[in-house]
Amino acid sequence: MNPCHAKRACVVYAVIWVAAASPALAQSITNLGILPGGTVSYGVAVSGDGTSATGLSGASAGSFAFRWTASGGMQNLGALPGGLGSTGWAISGDGSVVVGDSNVPASQRAFRWTESGGMQNLGVLPGMSVSSARAISQDGAVVAGRSGSLAFRWTQNAGMQSLGTLPGENTSSVHGANADGSVLVGDNDTALSGHGFRWTAAMGMQDIGALGGASFSSALKVSADGLVIAGFSGSSGHAHAFRWIAAGGMQDIQPAGSGFIDSVGEALSGDGLTVGGSVSSAAFYSHAFLWTNQMGMVDLNAYLPTLGVDLSGWQLIKVRGLSQDGMTMVGEGVYQGSSRAFMATIPAPSIGVIAVFGAAVGASRRRRSALVA
Repeated sequence: MNPCHAKRACVVYAVIWVAAASPALAQSITNLGILPGGTVSYGVAVSGDGTSATGLSGASAGSFAFRWTASGGMQNLGALPGGLGSTGWAISGDGSVVVGDSNVPASQRAFRWTESGGMQNLGVLPGMSVSSARAISQDGAVVAGRSGSLAFRWTQNAGMQSLGTLPGENTSSVHGANADGSVLVGDNDTALSGHGFRWTAAMGMQDIGALGGASFSSALKVSADGLVIAGFSGSSGHAHAFRWIAAGGMQDIQPAGSGFIDSVGEALSGDGLTVGGSVSSAAFYSHAFLWTNQMGMVDLNAYLPTLGVDLSGWQLIKVRGLSQDGMTMVGEGVYQGSSRAFMATIPAPSIGVIAVFGAAVGASRRRRSALVA
């Protein structure tokens, strides 16, 4: 056996032994399945309480937004009148409200869905012809996204209102909302030069900048209190995931010397302590990751098995949504060769598990970097 492989096996066994020594905890991965007639599904968002999810499922002929619950499984949310498909982009804290977009004849419209009311067409901004809802408050009362070239914020009373753009820009999009919808984050998506923003009614759009040496950034998610943001920043086609905090600015969370090439922070827990997303390397195109300040950035395909989660048949591609406490995640994976939405639930790792796993990942990264070099 190659000595390097032997070392890796010993390290992994050590991690599993430490995890097994911890008290029994509820950890699992769930295949969310597909809608009738569908062949693929993609998980996009999870409710704050971790009980419900949304995304899309379908086939080449068309796909539809879904809401998934443990008791009801995957529910087709349909489409707006005349539409042939839809996507669920965000879900409220208790999973009772879903927002997204639905195609309508020759166009696209943002929707807000409830069990009792079905899909509500949220319309478009004046002069615009398309819209998409990408973010929602925890109570489902505030919706945000993009209409035409401009970011919007919607409420039942005020309707759809434009948020404008950063100075010198002419486009904007919202991707995330905090718990009460008073803080929205997004980007001015000028190719390779736009910056992420944080919006409040009092301050308007504030440029959150970019990582050192980078030319663009995008803010994708914001914590419940509105003080932490996750996203990505880079230049010339490469980017690193970041975590931004109001007091300290933007932190690059892709570890130096890891062998990772690109990463995107696509999910953030409500408490702002956990980031999820996707990472790539010379060895793989896209793997799902989790990051915390304690354990750094870890590949879920390696990390979850150390917690006792059976990933047989799975390759986890992206984490797209995290619950309030960061212990439940939804995303995109490949199961037995087909794209499937997944929900994974993990316990809060013990200090011992984090320490040993961190050492294992560090050793693995150093070996991989040496091989690549």
